[in-house]
Amino acid sequence: MSNSNKESLRKAIIVLSIFTLVMCTMLVSGASVVINEIMYDPSDESRGEFIELYNPTSTPIDVSGWKLSDDGSDIEDLAGFGGGSTTIPAGGYAVITDEDTNVSVPASAIHLTTGDSSICTPGLKNTGETIRLNDSSGNLVDQVNYTSPPMPPCANGYSLERINPLGSSNDPDNWNKSKVDGGTPGEENSVYPSPVPEFPIGIIPLVMALLSFFVVRNRKKL
Repeated sequence: MSNSNKESLRKAIIVLSIFTLVMCTMLVSGASVVINEIMYDPSDESRGEFIELYNPTSTPIDVSGWKLSDDGSDIEDLAGFGGGSTTIPAGGYAVITDEDTNVSVPASAIHLTTGDSSICTPGLKNTGETIRLNDSSGNLVDQVNYTSPPMPPCANGYSLERINPLGSSNDPDNWNKSKVDGGTPGEENSVYPSPVPEFPIGIIPLVMALLSFFVVRNRKKL
């Protein structure tokens, strides 16, 4: 085996290993529900707050019994509004509201409730705080501190929307004020780039196959 062939094979294996590690890391980081939109200062302050969740994965996720909390002591279990579904479909949305909400949730989205007269009693602070989403076992799934600054300011009926669902939850550059009054509960955020950024999962097998072929070909040459 020549030194040049050994070096080519070594480089190919390193590239394949790094690529596999990166792909696995990206899949794990994106394989969860994210807090996608926050309406903390609606026009109707007493009944219009909501928090939207988004499932960026290719698998439905049941959030029954998941916990929602803020900087206060109140921890609330999520349940289906009116006994409805708690399973967020792949690429789907869920909207969390209080029990007497006037927020209009589209039929295509899952409507969740905190089972109380407000979200995270006594409601979301207009001055900002940290919202935490935990699964039924208590594991932290996502959290967002929407205090402005550094987050973009939103008030008087405009929500805070995530730009990239796979981006950082606490990067101010990944959030912006909604372009429409009332926000976009249960629908694609108005600040999303077009098309919505998605992880190209379908291309992984192709790239892996090509890299594997490259490694095998170099082995045969040895």
